[in-house]
Amino acid sequence: MKNRVKGFTLIEIIVAIGLIGIISAGFLGVISNNYQFLFDTKKITESAFLAQQDMELGIENAKELIASPSNGGLTMHAVSLFEGVSVNYYELANTFDGRTYYTYVSDQRLPSIAKLNVSGVAANKRYDTLSTKYIYPLSNANLRAEFVNDPATIDDLMVNVYSWYVSKPGYNIPVPKGNNSTFFYMTDLPESEVIGRYPVFPSDFYLISTETTADLIDLSPYAGRQVVLTVTPAAKSGKIGNPGISLPVHINGLKQTTGLALHLDASYIDPFNSTEVLAPTNRAVLRWYDLASNIGVANPTQYATSTSSTRRPQVVDTDNANSFVARYLNFDANKDMYIDSQGTSGQTVTYFAVVKGKDIGRDEKIFVNGSFTANVSEIPEDMLQIDGWYLVKGSYTSNSNAFTIGNDNIDLIELYIYTGTVDDVAVTEYIKSKYIPLDSDATILSLYDQTDEVFVGDPYVLPSAVTADMSSGLDRLVFVTWSGTVTTDTPKVVVLTGTSVLDPTKTMTLTVTVKPKILATDVLLTPGILNLQVGDSQQIIGEIVPNNANDQTIVWETSNPSVATVTDGNVTALSVGNATITATSGDGAASNTCSVTVSAVPVAIDTMPTGLVLQLDAGIGINLNDAYVSSWNDQAGTDNTFVQGLYDYMPGYNTTAINSLPGVTFNIENDEHMIYASNNLESVRMFTKNKTNFSLFVVGKADVVSGDNSTFFSQTAGNATAFALERQSNGKFSVKVKDNRVISVNGLNGLNLHAVEYDGSTLNYRLNKSLVGTSNTTDYKNSNGSNFYIGRQYSSGYLSGEIKEVLMFNRDLTAAEMTYVENYLYDKWFRTRIKSWEFSASSDVSGLTRHDFSTLNWTSPGYINGVISGIDPNFVLPTMASSEGVNLNNGKTIKIRLKNQTSSAFAQLYYTTYNSGDGGFDEVKHINFPILPNSDFIEYTIDMTGIPKWSGLLKQLRIDPATYAGGFSGPYGSMQIDYIRIIQ
Repeated sequence: MKNRVKGFTLIEIIVAIGLIGIISAGFLGVISNNYQFLFDTKKITESAFLAQQDMELGIENAKELIASPSNGGLTMHAVSLFEGVSVNYYELANTFDGRTYYTYVSDQRLPSIAKLNVSGVAANKRYDTLSTKYIYPLSNANLRAEFVNDPATIDDLMVNVYSWYVSKPGYNIPVPKGNNSTFFYMTDLPESEVIGRYPVFPSDFYLISTETTADLIDLSPYAGRQVVLTVTPAAKSGKIGNPGISLPVHINGLKQTTGLALHLDASYIDPFNSTEVLAPTNRAVLRWYDLASNIGVANPTQYATSTSSTRRPQVVDTDNANSFVARYLNFDANKDMYIDSQGTSGQTVTYFAVVKGKDIGRDEKIFVNGSFTANVSEIPEDMLQIDGWYLVKGSYTSNSNAFTIGNDNIDLIELYIYTGTVDDVAVTEYIKSKYIPLDSDATILSLYDQTDEVFVGDPYVLPSAVTADMSSGLDRLVFVTWSGTVTTDTPKVVVLTGTSVLDPTKTMTLTVTVKPKILATDVLLTPGILNLQVGDSQQIIGEIVPNNANDQTIVWETSNPSVATVTDGNVTALSVGNATITATSGDGAASNTCSVTVSAVPVAIDTMPTGLVLQLDAGIGINLNDAYVSSWNDQAGTDNTFVQGLYDYMPGYNTTAINSLPGVTFNIENDEHMIYASNNLESVRMFTKNKTNFSLFVVGKADVVSGDNSTFFSQTAGNATAFALERQSNGKFSVKVKDNRVISVNGLNGLNLHAVEYDGSTLNYRLNKSLVGTSNTTDYKNSNGSNFYIGRQYSSGYLSGEIKEVLMFNRDLTAAEMTYVENYLYDKWFRTRIKSWEFSASSDVSGLTRHDFSTLNWTSPGYINGVISGIDPNFVLPTMASSEGVNLNNGKTIKIRLKNQTSSAFAQLYYTTYNSGDGGFDEVKHINFPILPNSDFIEYTIDMTGIPKWSGLLKQLRIDPATYAGGFSGPYGSMQIDYIRIIQ
């Protein structure tokens, strides 16, 4: 039998290729709305499945042929997917029922990646751009997706798939949130308090197939309903990640809010929130929030409260026999609620109340507003249901802004107070839609049979409700009683009958299989030891022994979450230190550990080779006369400055020249150039007398000039050119020694990196980090009678172009040193800076905030200079607007040029982003990096690849240039920062 070369499955191909848009529109018509349709048999047509069946047969045949010599005669195509993954594939097409379906069969699988995850998924309620607590379906209200992608796998993310779901009608109570984020109604409440009261995802929801973006803009179709969001990450490989699911969000269905002075809804009282009720077991109401006061603000600004602590009513849930689901306040003559400042005095007021009076033969009091009292009026046509609930409404002229509610024997669900004109029909219809459900008279057609499994010795709790097929066409959970119980003392099969409480003629069968339990004996971990750097992530593979143990799940824990976290075995290193990862079998019978050691983030401490005698950097040390350069100051510490004293010959200066970086610009028509400012003393010259070996680096651009040469750098000897680096009129770059071109090579337009190295006998010329020419010559020698120029030779060859930087060493460098300097210059001038703080002017430090600095100011020629006065020195850069677009997904390298005049061996960088739920500066979003104590300026290169939460849009940076943890102690010292750059 031939060995098959396994390619993609049909589903993998459809999803993978479909994501990048190369699958045909024929099949996109089936799956374009949402990938969930692939798994929801009610949403895919029968034709699609029949076509898939035929396509699967074609795929199997194609796999056989691809595995054979020369691909069995099939014509293979090549495509580069995602990040340069080359894939050979064969195209299949199949027409079924008038529609054409396409798929592709590959000769290989894409590389596997870790499963993508999202966390913190929520549907954020908003009025315009303001997050809010409660929401009406207004034109400026919307829901927005809120989530955090897994930082460990975010680089593999292609797209997030957004799916919105709306609940079936009849769920009037928002899900409770409790006091904190750990409360979850599905697990913290008994099943009997969840079933039928709150919608359960996904059984009680419909997919909104037309909504596939991160925002749900128009809420009007979902008024009075609950909405759930799922966010599912999709990988570059085409695989679908784990979906994150939000809590249901209740959209209040009241559409008329104009003139709404007061809206109290007892269903919105959270009985598990200690600011709203006394306790979950004593639901005495502390605050009844006015929903109308929440429009356009983050939280409601008004609420009703009792006139004393002894007069608080209880909030009660309607029981299962009630025809609708809601909460109400149970009042009597000793219970009331009071609210003032409603702006009703002197206004015509219209009120609506959903209320039940509990005394036969009299009209109970609902509320008192000044001299007006609203009473329960039991008009038959206003009865909502046979349960005794009424819609009571009326109008009057108010003479007070305060309302006392209750203080009589009533149950009250909702109260609306309007001023001005009211659409009575619209409000009435809305209230009736809540409390007279469309399917309130639906009957049970049948109950669905169920099967379940449980292990010997584990407890088994019979469900209180099962799914019923209703006459309304909807499925609903209905309560049942059982014919017996399930004991789990021995393996067996138990069959029970469930009988509907509402209709005892309807029954179903529950079959429970009690299985023998095989416990885990060990948890094998690979690897057993991890050595990581800050920001690294690595997967630990866990395996339950034996492999037939009933529970194959693994519970992961970390002993030190500030050092390393673990999710499904994926360990992320956060800070330097040690942690122990424990993997425990799901049955708790076995466990094992992996020790984790986290070291500092990789940082390149960039120090120049010795012998640097000249550094001219267009970003610093420039002195201007008007807009022209009068002097260019040496940064090598040897005082080898270049000047131009004649205004007409001064070169120009552009702060955003080539690559949006500064440069000194030269115009050949004006003979613009600069001269070495020497006093002819050998101690300050660039070379010692009779010196022969040197290394020169120039980052610059030279135009091709007809009939003339364009010179970067030269040295004279008497009336001749001793040395020159130039571009000839024919476009070639050349190196001159004693007026002879010893090397001449083809040139490139634009910015180039030139390097010339001479060891006394061999001269090497490197262009853009590659050796392009070599010459054996002993003619070059430095002498006191020579001088140096930038932008010209002895009497001609003026430069037309630009220079970014010049470096000169008084010796020939080793191969490793040459590579280092070239990489330094290339990273500095050729790589894209997505954001930089150059501090080239005093205005660049405005907006900085400082801590533990006695002074922090700008110093010429372009530094931040700070004198440290405490053990936690730091400064914060101004907040950036999200519109600045500093995308950290593209900027994985930070360069900081720092002068550390303290004993500290560590610095820190903190950051915040515009990612949802990010918050402010914290220990998760920071890195420590080593620095050299008591050192001069050094450029530190920090690799941010894989650093937690270094993604999305950058908001703010904080620099701690010296840390106490790094050995920092008094006297405190000082620091200077030349620049901070984020590089693509």
